[in-house]
Amino acid sequence: MIQKQPENKKKESDYSDIPFAKLSKVPSFWKTQILLMRLDRPVGIFLPLFSAFLGLFGAAFPYFPKINEIILFSFGALIMRGAACILNDICDRNLDAKVKRTHLRPLASKKASLFSAFFLLLFLLTCGLGILIQFNLRTIFLGVILVFLSALYPLMKRLTYWPQVFLGVTFNAGVLMGWTAQGKDLNLTCFILYVATVLWTIGYDTIYAFQDIEDDIHVGVKSSALKVKDYARVFVFSIYMGSFGLFYWFGERMNFNALYKTACFIVGILFLRQSITLDIKNASACLKKFKSNVWIGFILFLGLVLSALIR
Repeated sequence: MIQKQPENKKKESDYSDIPFAKLSKVPSFWKTQILLMRLDRPVGIFLPLFSAFLGLFGAAFPYFPKINEIILFSFGALIMRGAACILNDICDRNLDAKVKRTHLRPLASKKASLFSAFFLLLFLLTCGLGILIQFNLRTIFLGVILVFLSALYPLMKRLTYWPQVFLGVTFNAGVLMGWTAQGKDLNLTCFILYVATVLWTIGYDTIYAFQDIEDDIHVGVKSSALKVKDYARVFVFSIYMGSFGLFYWFGERMNFNALYKTACFIVGILFLRQSITLDIKNASACLKKFKSNVWIGFILFLGLVLSALIR
């Protein structure tokens, strides 16, 4: 079992996607802010951003959203993901200190003070509000609900074995916001896309959670990984196939052309590959699979864009 202070600790660089030869040159203050917002791990920015883009561009189809809307959603994903990470780290700082993968986070390692984390969180939420009020009232309403739901996520890991479901619901709210930002009503087509992204998130975040399964047992944190570990491949396959089917159905209802359908089938193959090669005892392989979902989001988004361009 992994102890709070393992003898064979990994270096900070082992937990970052940015080469630390570059990050180490950043002044200490700014480096701490980067790590608090997880800017060194951009996968968590791109995943909700691609979901939001599917909603935004889907609602605008066969045209495209305005450039300022695309920019606002991009910065919104960056800011709100950072805020969510800080809030999560504030709530979990004592637990993170006991987990191998997270014990080097700024709050867990006490490299950042609680006050500085709260100050940065308040700053990011203020920036997020500034972005949100640029949209219509329905989108603002959805954004406010999202903030309150996101604040509850850290508690879910203590209350239920299915925090990934709650994460999927909040993480992909950008689909709904993108839809209403185009002046569209929330209809069945939108909810088909939304549920597709929720299932997708449940799948990849369950894979992600397998990295910490022993530590979660040790510290008393719950996750879907603990619940499905005996039939992990079947579970992930079933969730992913449900997501694939809904993504395809969304394209049918939107009358997207063969380019989007081709993108869906490529995604289906990637889903299948992730499922059948899943090794829950190989943490690095699980992390690699999780990160590969950025390509799935990109492929779906590209298929949608090409459907609008080539008709």
